[in-house]
Amino acid sequence: MNTVLIVHEQQGVLRALRDLTEVLVHELGRSPAEVRVASSRKEAIEQIEEKDIDLLLVSQDLTGENGAEFIRSLPVRPPQMIAVLMVEDPEALGEILEETWMAIDFVVEMPMSRDQIKLLLAAFLSRRRSIGGLGSYSNGSSTSKLRLEEEENYPHDTS
Repeated sequence: MNTVLIVHEQQGVLRALRDLTEVLVHELGRSPAEVRVASSRKEAIEQIEEKDIDLLLVSQDLTGENGAEFIRSLPVRPPQMIAVLMVEDPEALGEILEETWMAIDFVVEMPMSRDQIKLLLAAFLSRRRSIGGLGSYSNGSSTSKLRLEEEENYPHDTS
């Protein structure tokens, strides 16, 4: 089973992302995924040490450090883990990524729509190395900034 860990300090945002992620994983029906949450660096590290995390979604804004620095400084990073930095201020990325770019696989701008999150999860669950024309999985050697936009091949719900 795949495991997703969402790290965000705002409880309301964290709950909303968790609930939406669980619903979307169920809708996609490709493979099951456990969705975990952490509201602090300490909680996140405990969960990473306890369970192999496959998809790590981290807010740029964490108390004491930014999300990129948190990802870079992880004491243990399983090789299968895909690290996604969620940013609200893309203009601040240049400086942040200068020192941490090798640790981050993808950067996504927040807020993301339901369809954008679903597209990200669909790519993750199918383990595709790219998301349409949106960017490539980087395996840690470079970072792709995703433009999560609808595309013709994306299977939209018709209900």
